[in-house]
Amino acid sequence: MPDASFDAVVASLVLCCSPSVARTLSEVRRILRPGGELRFYEHQRSGNHMISLCQSLLSPLWSRVLGGCRPASDALAAIRQAGFVIETVEPVVFRGVGHVLGTAKVPVTDMPGETRSLPSARRMPEPKAHVHEASRTA
Repeated sequence: MPDASFDAVVASLVLCCSPSVARTLSEVRRILRPGGELRFYEHQRSGNHMISLCQSLLSPLWSRVLGGCRPASDALAAIRQAGFVIETVEPVVFRGVGHVLGTAKVPVTDMPGETRSLPSARRMPEPKAHVHEASRTA
């Protein structure tokens, strides 16, 4: 795909299964135009120490059973490290597992040392409602 050729990329549970998250995000950033948007839904390591510990302990088994998925990954840190500017983040609990739903943009540099995000030329419609809990256990 050509460089800077897309306005948006949607990634749903992609980073948690990628063998190289940095390489995946680098490719996403390469194909997005400046100001382009990454919309993501990913697992997220819990901020709670005990839950985070459980995620880490269960991750090797989870990964073997579910095709390489790593629920203890820190998607937000990886997205930031790849040079995206995170614009929105919403925690989502699905079947007791923490996820994040959000948007991040490729920064636009106007002058050396100055970085900002620009609105998309072809803005994607915003979701009508945010889901805080996608599934409830009975």
